Amino acid sequence: MPRPASWTHDRERFYKYTTASTAKAILANRKLRWSSPALFNDPFDVQFDPHLEFDRERVIQNAMNELWERYSGKKPIVMGNPLAVALRLLMHHAPGIPRAELERDLLPGLAEALDRGESTLPEVHAQAREVLAAIKLLCFSEVFDNILMWAHYSEAHAGAVLRFSCIEALDSAWGAAHPIRYQARMPRLLDEKQSTELLIGQVDINELDLFASSVLTKAADWAYEKEWRIIGGFNPKVPYEDIPFHPTELTGLYLGCRIKPEDRDELLALVRADYPHASVYIGHKSDRTFSLEFAELTDFGEGDARP
Repeated sequence: MPRPASWTHDRERFYKYTTASTAKAILANRKLRWSSPALFNDPFDVQFDPHLEFDRERVIQNAMNELWERYSGKKPIVMGNPLAVALRLLMHHAPGIPRAELERDLLPGLAEALDRGESTLPEVHAQAREVLAAIKLLCFSEVFDNILMWAHYSEAHAGAVLRFSCIEALDSAWGAAHPIRYQARMPRLLDEKQSTELLIGQVDINELDLFASSVLTKAADWAYEKEWRIIGGFNPKVPYEDIPFHPTELTGLYLGCRIKPEDRDELLALVRADYPHASVYIGHKSDRTFSLEFAELTDFGEGDARP
């Protein structure tokens, strides 16, 4: 079966690090929690304003160079804003204007347009924050054995990791997951080239790209998480939503190397009762490296034995 058109990748599975109590709730209720970024432990996560960063005079001069090339017929004019319309009218009704004269007429307008764009930045940020405040995110990792992830999100190795598979027939929500980009600096709203093209009306701001730069960018310090996330939610008035998943999407359970016997037994009973197709693994510390190893428990049916 071909993958749904809305899917963004070809990965087969993702992993959810949880405490033992959260793992029990997920398995018992067949629901995953999609949360507002305001609840996240990183105060920068989806909580920053993409900024402008360019040399103002260079952008204006680059814009003038581009306008001249279009006016003189070296490049095509793409109708994007009133300036592009005016430039086309000039080409038809006033051809042959010397460059110095064209610059004298157009440079003040370019500076004005840049001023107007910069003055609207607070409004753009406010609108973006309003939209982002209403979204919910479901976060996964592409790995199940990272010792820092186990320490931070799985109760210091006393919790669990749940494996969710992407199933075409169910159009699994995580088929639309996107990877996080990790970088040292916050993303810019526009770079110098984009600012130039926007100024002369040759491109529009791509709202989806701006949205993605806020939702899918985190500080480089978090790169070990290898995170993927999905945007969703139905009710913008609540900070989180518990949304059902299909039981066959849960295909694996990894138990921490420090899990309490009573938590282990409860989790195994839940898998045995409601997810007999799922594989179960128990973790232990490696004898030779600073890493985790997982052995499959084979008395829970054939399941999907691949980690």
